[in-house]
Amino acid sequence: MQGMGVRRIPCADLASLRASECAIVVLLDDALNGLRPTVLRPAVPPGAEVWFCPADVAASRLVEWFQAGFGEVLTLRQVVIRLRRALAGLRRPRVPRDAWLPPIVVARAELDPALQVVEQLERPHSVAEWAHRLSWSRQRLWRLCMSSMSCSPSELLWRYVEAVVNEGRSRGCSEDRVAEWVGYADASALSHAFRRRGKQVPARGRPLSSCVSHERDKPLGTVDR
Repeated sequence: MQGMGVRRIPCADLASLRASECAIVVLLDDALNGLRPTVLRPAVPPGAEVWFCPADVAASRLVEWFQAGFGEVLTLRQVVIRLRRALAGLRRPRVPRDAWLPPIVVARAELDPALQVVEQLERPHSVAEWAHRLSWSRQRLWRLCMSSMSCSPSELLWRYVEAVVNEGRSRGCSEDRVAEWVGYADASALSHAFRRRGKQVPARGRPLSSCVSHERDKPLGTVDR
């Protein structure tokens, strides 16, 4: 997947794929049968997902890919469903990091790649998905966030969700649209998530004055009840 869409890359060109190009790589029969995992490894960026969609591939070949640390097997229907969800995430507006990041206490080398993955998540409120995309344990993610920003992973993701919702609603987007952007089923689910934090989804066309700006005024680590 590249930018706002999907493109098919010939098997022969996969090895020269630039690491910044794809958030999701779907391998079909020609790649699974014709490539060695070691050839693709340098081309896959940290945090990218690799999916297998085999129709006629020997089990031994799939084992080789799995042993190299790549991917999961999906049916074509599952690929379509996941791509639709992922594209919904890619359609959400980009928000500047200073709209949702707390002050950086310690700038660690791992931090920027981890933050790039946040902006690619299908459900950017899910710590489990974030850790999975990074192939990290949740404990490692916790340590990075707390040591770098004195902020838990769940708090950081919620700041990002609020920033995206604020941006979408200020543009006049519907609650259902912004809910889709941040991985909720519909406007009702989004409203419930806000109510759990003692807040409301902002009105259409109106910035959420009590959202990110309010969070910045609070001590780091404070959780809304």
